Amino acid sequence: MCGAVLEGFLNLMLQELRAGHFNQDFLFACRQMFDYDCMLHKFNFQIPDEALQALYTKGSGQAWRNELQEGDMVDALLHCCDRSGASRGSGWSQARIAKVEGDCLQLEYPTEARDADRALDRWSVEIAPFESRTRETWEWRKTLKAEAQLDALDDSFKWLKATIVAIEDVDDQGRVVPTATVGMRIYVASGARHDEHGRTYDGWGDRFDEQIPLYSPRLSPFLSRSTKTSTEDDELDESLDDVVKPDEGHSRVWAVPRPRRCTSSEYVRHVSVFCHRGGLDSILSIIETTEATDKAEGFNLCVLAILLSLVSLPAVVYHKSVIAEYAPKLIAASKRRLLSAPARALRDVRREHIEAIVKAVDNLSKRVLEKAEREKEVEILKLEVALLCLNSSYMERRIQGIRDLNQIIKQNRSSSTRFTGKFLVEWMQTHGVFEVLFDAKKTHLQLVQRCDEILKLLLQEDMLSGELLQLFWDLTRTDLKLEVYKIISDCSFYFKQKHLDFLFDKISLEIPPEKLGMEEFTCLSELGKYSKDKDAGFQEKVAQFFWDLIVSRDTKNLELIDNCVQKYREMVRYWDLEKKEGMLTRLLN
Repeated sequence: MCGAVLEGFLNLMLQELRAGHFNQDFLFACRQMFDYDCMLHKFNFQIPDEALQALYTKGSGQAWRNELQEGDMVDALLHCCDRSGASRGSGWSQARIAKVEGDCLQLEYPTEARDADRALDRWSVEIAPFESRTRETWEWRKTLKAEAQLDALDDSFKWLKATIVAIEDVDDQGRVVPTATVGMRIYVASGARHDEHGRTYDGWGDRFDEQIPLYSPRLSPFLSRSTKTSTEDDELDESLDDVVKPDEGHSRVWAVPRPRRCTSSEYVRHVSVFCHRGGLDSILSIIETTEATDKAEGFNLCVLAILLSLVSLPAVVYHKSVIAEYAPKLIAASKRRLLSAPARALRDVRREHIEAIVKAVDNLSKRVLEKAEREKEVEILKLEVALLCLNSSYMERRIQGIRDLNQIIKQNRSSSTRFTGKFLVEWMQTHGVFEVLFDAKKTHLQLVQRCDEILKLLLQEDMLSGELLQLFWDLTRTDLKLEVYKIISDCSFYFKQKHLDFLFDKISLEIPPEKLGMEEFTCLSELGKYSKDKDAGFQEKVAQFFWDLIVSRDTKNLELIDNCVQKYREMVRYWDLEKKEGMLTRLLN
């Protein structure tokens, strides 16, 4: 009954698409049918483990299972339990076959406590050829030592940033298990807490430390799990792709059940029928060729977002030949349509639709690109979308562009696995981002107000050139002066001495005293606080500038004098006595 209803909606959807009717509400409703994580498919129509195991006996590439015997090593899933003892997940480990009884293999995990040992069928999807799943992580685990940072799965089943406190061998009924004492914290200079030795850290105190076997799946390379919100980036088991046969009447295998991801028989059948009836080809053709329009039920970026999301949701179950054929085409066509969208189309699309397109591209890329390459490609797409918005003629989109750019910078700063800050700056230079933001003829108040992250990035990478700083400073000659001074003050800590000298000269030499105001004094005061060149006396130079204005006979503006006195007092208040005496002596002379 359920299958017939889904198939009816599927037929109607394909009919409407081929007729060129793109009702967004209807398409969005149909999209829900393709979400394997929904309640319908997550808890119903599940293929039994025995049926999945039986598939291996019918295909090629699994002959190695017949050869398994006592003493052989295999990769096997190890089930991890939470603090209550309930199994809530698993990961690959190495096991030795201790005993064979027909198809039943008694497995021992040499690097785990004895209570982890268990029996598995030789055709189980939970075993794999030795080191096919564990080679890379085993090499990483061999390098671990005290003080190493890593990700750890705590006893409440949350991945946290952690540090190895100590490593020791633990005897478990004659089995020696290398075991790490893991602290669910990382030591950083800016940490919010400190331990008994005065070291600052972020995370949990030592009373939450856990004993975890060194080779347990509960330990993972630093930032590989703690920065993820799901297991979507885990390696996909494609072993069934070589075993499953095409459905009756189908020319190829379109979809394959994925153990521990999606084993709903109805979902796999639904996706297979969709592909067999030309669903992928139809949507690809629509994305590539359909002309955008403002008409009701016409094609636009909102429809693109829904359709691309629809075909990306089953990415995990597509047969590897299907994803290899269609994913690159869908990604290229969608990027082209998005990045070449006319200004009017960009104005009408909501932010969530643009985000949906980027997420769908990422979802499809997971099956065809290595993780590092995929993350970089997706981040570059986000940059290109931000640039597209920045160059829009609509202020709402331009503001969204600078917000997205700031978000990319922040995320990349906290996890620089995507690309370096230098790459970001060079990309922005190549694509004219700084001219858009710093050129008085092109920028806007709303953009300049949000430039602080970009200026910090330039300073942190030591790539703020004199020409670029001059371009930014020139904005002080416009009605954007207050915003420029505020950003300079906010970024004071990051300026190099050459930048401080440049800004000091601009304020002290190029602005007539009668034109100076509290914003200039505040800016100089902030720069003085964070001067890197203590020996050269930049702070004294700024203090001297304030003092000269205070005592100058040419200074007639009492308000200006009061402001100078206030900032002078703020600067010298926390100097040590020797520094104050030296400054006072110079002033009196």
